[in-house]
Amino acid sequence: MTRKRLMGWILGSIAALLVLVAVAGFFILRSNAFHQYVLAKIVQKAEEATGGQVQIQSFDFHWRNLTADVYGLIIRGTEKDQNHPLLAIDKLSVNIKIVSALQRKVDLNEIIIQHPVVHLISDKNGRSNIPQPKVPTKDNQPVNVFDLGIEHVLLTNGEIYYNQERTPLQADLHDLETEIQYKILQSRYTGSMSYRNGRLLMGNSAPLPHDLNATFIATPSLFSLNPAVLKIGSS
Repeated sequence: MTRKRLMGWILGSIAALLVLVAVAGFFILRSNAFHQYVLAKIVQKAEEATGGQVQIQSFDFHWRNLTADVYGLIIRGTEKDQNHPLLAIDKLSVNIKIVSALQRKVDLNEIIIQHPVVHLISDKNGRSNIPQPKVPTKDNQPVNVFDLGIEHVLLTNGEIYYNQERTPLQADLHDLETEIQYKILQSRYTGSMSYRNGRLLMGNSAPLPHDLNATFIATPSLFSLNPAVLKIGSS
């Protein structure tokens, strides 16, 4: 065997091995065991971040367009009524964009939330059914619950119940950025949120196009939203 043929055989064998590894990896990723592993990880991370009990009916990932679909998402807070959880979502779709495979950097292109239903309860003592995050902290440092940037968020057929009083909710937001922390000593959430070209329909309000840059505080008995910049239409 000549050196050229030997080199060709080696390169051909390596190429064949890479193909086999790729095919094996493809079937492993599509296997039920891997599917259940990913689902369990999603539930674990969601429970740590929210402090609630998380349930997911099913989960699918579409490799062609890099979209994950979560069906039957339920987050339970401290409420006693199991039929009215803190949050229930019929379908949650997340589309991602790989910015750098080497650096494992991924951007969120779009999130579509179909029929989210929120049940907020506040008793006579001002205690709500919002749970506390389970993430361990050191020296009472704030817990980073969320730090997200999303190009497009679409929320359809939403419902918010505050002590059984219903408010419909629809949202179409662009370039959403949000950061939420939980402060243990004060037992409160603090955060910031900004987006542009938003259309928000809540209750009987008209969905006027606007930009928003705001901070907020949430405790068991208080929610305060402080808009730093609110630009409506062409104003």
